[in-house]
Amino acid sequence: ITRVGVKRGSRKVGLATRLMKSAHESMDEVFRSHFASLHVRVTNKAAIHLYKNILEYDVHDVEDKYYADGENAYDMRKYFERGKAKQRTKTDRGDRSGDAAKGGGGGKPPDA
Repeated sequence: ITRVGVKRGSRKVGLATRLMKSAHESMDEVFRSHFASLHVRVTNKAAIHLYKNILEYDVHDVEDKYYADGENAYDMRKYFERGKAKQRTKTDRGDRSGDAAKGGGGGKPPDA
C-alpha cells in the first residue's frame, strides 16, 4: 500500500481504519510479518491520530526532509505478536542492536 486516502464526503465512517486493520491481519497471519511500517508528515495531525491512537503505531524514528518539499516524516511502526515476542527476547538478552536499541526514535508525535 503506497497511499491511503478517503474521499472528503466519505470520511469519519471508519473506511481507512477497516482497510488498515484488514491489511494488518493479512500481514500478520498470511505473510507472518513482524511489523508494519509507514511514513507520515509530522504536520498530518489526523493521520497521526489514526495511526497512533486507533491503529496502535508508535514513532520509531524521524526522517529529516523526507518529502520533496523538505518536510520531516515520522517513521511509525506497529509490531504484531511475533514481532513483539522478538523484541521482548532481544530486551531479555540485553541485545542493544537493531530496532530494540532505537526505541521511540528521535521524536514523539503530538497528542492528537
